[in-house]
Amino acid sequence: MKGSLYYFFDSKSTLALAALQHLWETVAKPAYEEHFSRANPPLTRIISFLDWLQGLQRQTFRNIGRVLGWPFFTVGCELGNQEPTVSEALREIEAAELFYFESAIQDALDQGIIEPAGPRAEALALRAAVEGVLARARILNDPAELTVLMALPINILRLKPPAAAL
Repeated sequence: MKGSLYYFFDSKSTLALAALQHLWETVAKPAYEEHFSRANPPLTRIISFLDWLQGLQRQTFRNIGRVLGWPFFTVGCELGNQEPTVSEALREIEAAELFYFESAIQDALDQGIIEPAGPRAEALALRAAVEGVLARARILNDPAELTVLMALPINILRLKPPAAAL
């Protein structure tokens, strides 16, 4: 069977790259585009994406009995800089993912919904927390760990209190 792999792919890293790009184009990117549509309010974009992500993880757990986490993060941790072409693709995907979060956070700032902050730093903090929750759920193989995802935007982004009624 190993020979048949190399008929289609030059190496394992070429296979990994093709799999990651396929997952990005067919699953992740369409989900980001749907949930982070500017037609949605800024915080709704983030929360609806995290709800989708939690649902995806729970569905995977029901289907195969494992919490898999976020494959781009998982593969990035596993391969690091060992496979330059895979690492480059993962950096591009990470930049795209960060852009969606940063854009929603910038819009929330522009609308005065959250306390002033740097959108990039806030996006990085939020994404790191999401990836940490997914990694923890994967390590423990426990989808119940995913419930905290929904609280992350509120806890990290510091919503402004509603204006007092006059």
